[in-house]
Amino acid sequence: MAATISVRRCPDRVMVPATQHPTAAASAFVAPDDYAVVVGIDHYAAELPMLQGCVNDAKLFESWLLDPGGGGLDRDHIARICSVNPPNGKPLRDDVEDEILQYFRHRMQTGRPRGRRLYLYFAGHGVTPKEPYDEDCGLVMANAVLLALRSLPGRFAAKRIGRAALFSEIVLFMDCCRQVNGTVVASCGLPDLSDPTQPATPRYLYGFAAGWAMTASERMLPHPLDPTKPDLVQGVFTHTVLKGLRTAIDRKRQEVTSASLKDFVRRAVQELLPERDNRRPQIEISDDLIGFGRGICVPVQVRCGIAGVVVHIQDGIDLSEIDHKSAPDATGTFPFNLPPARYVVVAKDSAGAIVAGPLAIQVLGEPLDVQL
Repeated sequence: MAATISVRRCPDRVMVPATQHPTAAASAFVAPDDYAVVVGIDHYAAELPMLQGCVNDAKLFESWLLDPGGGGLDRDHIARICSVNPPNGKPLRDDVEDEILQYFRHRMQTGRPRGRRLYLYFAGHGVTPKEPYDEDCGLVMANAVLLALRSLPGRFAAKRIGRAALFSEIVLFMDCCRQVNGTVVASCGLPDLSDPTQPATPRYLYGFAAGWAMTASERMLPHPLDPTKPDLVQGVFTHTVLKGLRTAIDRKRQEVTSASLKDFVRRAVQELLPERDNRRPQIEISDDLIGFGRGICVPVQVRCGIAGVVVHIQDGIDLSEIDHKSAPDATGTFPFNLPPARYVVVAKDSAGAIVAGPLAIQVLGEPLDVQL
């Protein structure tokens, strides 16, 4: 008999279908102890402009979370909460916090952390709250109106989760503006369960699409996970985060880290924004870095008909050296494995003079054969 599918539904949110997994060991998933709360809000009351990409963003981030080559989470460990069209004033702040409160409840009942890592992903309108949250970003909830821009301060919530020692790592992404106009109502109903026996904060990454009083941007962009799929409206920040989670490999550590992801996203966002509105996102990371896996590398074969050359791969932005090969393999090509990105290929003689190229290439998801 085919496996049955149950869909968890309630009137104020849309939840992910939850497959009834067999009673399998935790090893069935790459990250069996990781959890996520993913929120996307496009649809607001008539007083607030509708958005187009936030629900797309939430679904894209969930896809990365479920990918064994990405987050590697168990589907049942992900709560996706999205607005619906026509708008119904939901999700509310309580809907998001109720999902998080389950982790607090587990801690109180068992005395143990809930898991290794918690992902918090929020996309929607955003505001800069007033004190004591004025250094934060507030996700504007779907029931907000101009007289009361009800919002959930993301960093405050993440820190309250951290102080309660519910997880050893917290990753927060907020693809939201941080505007200061309007009557902001920001509050967090999560309990303060600080554990004095635990470190003050776990390892963390807090990523904000916009700095204080600045705006985020959404636009039509290529699919960040599968270039064969059609373009879709998405947040510029989310687009670059998802590309970075797959390709921003720290070459010394041979994996994507919070530091390499930070550098990639800050640079890649600027490439996608116009000069007149080119602002870097704000990303904060702990000194103890978080790893996001080995990322994706694509085979690239370079052919050059000149004997005795060294083939160099350079970064497509700053032309820094990425890799080089001094001799072809048995097939007569120079083989490389490169993360998807833009590169420049050159061949140099023994004196270091360029004898072929430079040739600009773009590595996507498929193997590439290059002729110099």
